[in-house]
Amino acid sequence: MDVTQLKTQQKSMRTSFTISAKTVEEELTKEVLDLTELSILKLQIGGKISRLEQCQSEQCLQLGIAPKHRDFLKFFHPDKGEEIVYRHC
Repeated sequence: MDVTQLKTQQKSMRTSFTISAKTVEEELTKEVLDLTELSILKLQIGGKISRLEQCQSEQCLQLGIAPKHRDFLKFFHPDKGEEIVYRHC
């Protein structure tokens, strides 16, 4: 998969996270919580996190980022068409 496809996949996952977060928020605002529903949502979000981590790892490999630096570089691609790189130590 090339970087453009990975970026598209990452954007799709961000959208999916937003929808999941709204669903969790709606569930938590209910007077009576449905623990089964919350458990299902927890599993779904865990799966999405795993796929996002895999996508980011593939991007790092294609961009030639050394493994020791991968935890310090996170790439975000805002909808504004700009690419911003956040670095933290």
